[in-house]
Amino acid sequence: MKFNRSRTDIISSILKIANGGVSTKTKIMYQAFLSHAQMKDYLIFLTQHDLIDYDVDAQVYKTTEKGLRFLDIYNQLDGMVKAPPAQPSPLLPTTTSSSLLQEQQQEQVS
Repeated sequence: MKFNRSRTDIISSILKIANGGVSTKTKIMYQAFLSHAQMKDYLIFLTQHDLIDYDVDAQVYKTTEKGLRFLDIYNQLDGMVKAPPAQPSPLLPTTTSSSLLQEQQQEQVS
Protein backbone atom coordinates (compact mmCIF):
# COMPACT_ATOMS: atom_id res chain seq x y z
CA MET A 1 0.00 0.00 0.00
CA LYS A 2 1.43 3.34 -1.03
CA PHE A 3 0.24 6.64 0.34
CA ASN A 4 1.41 10.21 0.17
CA ARG A 5 2.36 11.97 3.37
CA SER A 6 1.03 15.42 4.02
CA ARG A 7 3.34 18.37 4.51
CA THR A 8 2.38 18.36 8.18
CA ASP A 9 3.32 14.68 8.53
CA ILE A 10 6.75 15.33 7.01
CA ILE A 11 7.33 18.36 9.25
CA SER A 12 6.38 16.27 12.26
CA SER A 13 8.84 13.55 11.23
CA ILE A 14 11.68 16.03 10.86
CA LEU A 15 10.94 17.65 14.23
CA LYS A 16 10.88 14.25 15.95
CA ILE A 17 14.22 13.32 14.40
CA ALA A 18 15.81 16.65 15.36
CA ASN A 19 14.52 16.35 18.92
CA GLY A 20 16.67 13.34 19.76
CA GLY A 21 20.29 14.38 20.04
CA VAL A 22 22.66 14.74 17.07
CA SER A 23 20.66 15.39 13.90
CA THR A 24 22.69 16.08 10.81
CA LYS A 25 21.24 16.79 7.38
CA THR A 26 22.05 13.24 6.30
CA LYS A 27 20.33 11.70 9.32
CA ILE A 28 17.21 13.81 8.76
CA MET A 29 17.15 13.03 5.04
CA TYR A 30 17.42 9.25 5.49
CA GLN A 31 15.18 8.87 8.55
CA ALA A 32 12.44 11.10 7.11
CA PHE A 33 12.68 9.39 3.68
CA LEU A 34 13.27 12.64 1.79
CA SER A 35 15.30 13.54 -1.24
CA HIS A 36 18.10 16.05 -0.80
CA ALA A 37 16.06 18.79 -2.47
CA GLN A 38 13.01 18.10 -0.28
CA MET A 39 15.14 18.04 2.86
CA LYS A 40 16.71 21.40 2.00
CA ASP A 41 13.31 23.00 1.37
CA TYR A 42 11.85 21.69 4.62
CA LEU A 43 14.88 22.72 6.70
CA ILE A 44 14.74 26.23 5.26
CA PHE A 45 11.01 26.44 6.01
CA LEU A 46 11.43 25.09 9.55
CA THR A 47 14.31 27.43 10.43
CA GLN A 48 12.47 30.45 8.98
CA HIS A 49 9.47 29.65 11.19
CA ASP A 50 11.60 29.00 14.31
CA LEU A 51 10.56 25.37 14.59
CA ILE A 52 14.14 24.11 14.31
CA ASP A 53 17.57 25.61 15.07
CA TYR A 54 20.88 24.97 13.34
CA ASP A 55 24.05 24.84 15.45
CA VAL A 56 26.75 26.11 13.08
CA ASP A 57 29.65 24.88 15.25
CA ALA A 58 28.37 21.32 15.64
CA GLN A 59 26.55 21.34 12.26
CA VAL A 60 23.42 19.74 13.74
CA TYR A 61 19.73 20.60 13.93
CA LYS A 62 17.68 20.79 17.12
CA THR A 63 13.93 21.19 17.58
CA THR A 64 13.02 24.48 19.28
CA GLU A 65 10.46 25.07 22.02
CA LYS A 66 8.00 26.22 19.34
CA GLY A 67 8.73 23.03 17.40
CA LEU A 68 8.02 20.93 20.49
CA ARG A 69 4.67 22.71 20.94
CA PHE A 70 3.88 21.96 17.29
CA LEU A 71 4.72 18.27 17.85
CA ASP A 72 2.54 18.13 20.96
CA ILE A 73 -0.47 19.59 19.14
CA TYR A 74 0.17 17.42 16.08
CA ASN A 75 0.28 14.27 18.24
CA GLN A 76 -2.95 15.24 20.00
CA LEU A 77 -4.76 15.76 16.68
CA ASP A 78 -3.29 12.59 15.22
CA GLY A 79 -4.50 10.68 18.28
CA MET A 80 -8.02 12.05 17.85
CA VAL A 81 -8.16 11.12 14.19
CA LYS A 82 -6.80 7.61 14.73
CA ALA A 83 -8.87 6.92 17.86
CA PRO A 84 -11.67 4.38 17.43
CA PRO A 85 -15.14 5.94 17.22
CA ALA A 86 -17.03 6.24 20.45
CA GLN A 87 -19.58 3.50 21.04
CA PRO A 88 -23.20 4.67 21.34
CA SER A 89 -24.63 4.50 24.80
CA PRO A 90 -26.92 1.48 25.30
CA LEU A 91 -29.28 3.71 27.32
CA LEU A 92 -29.97 6.07 24.43
CA PRO A 93 -32.14 4.98 21.52
CA THR A 94 -30.34 5.02 18.21
CA THR A 95 -32.04 5.91 14.97
CA THR A 96 -30.55 5.93 11.55
CA SER A 97 -31.16 8.60 8.99
CA SER A 98 -33.05 6.10 6.80
CA SER A 99 -35.46 5.23 9.63
CA LEU A 100 -36.03 8.95 10.29
CA LEU A 101 -36.73 9.46 6.59
CA GLN A 102 -39.24 6.59 6.60
CA GLU A 103 -41.02 8.08 9.65
CA GLN A 104 -41.25 11.47 7.95
CA GLN A 105 -42.64 9.91 4.78
CA GLN A 106 -45.28 8.00 6.77
CA GLU A 107 -46.33 11.19 8.57
CA GLN A 108 -46.74 12.99 5.24
CA VAL A 109 -48.93 10.17 3.87
CA SER A 110 -51.18 10.17 6.97
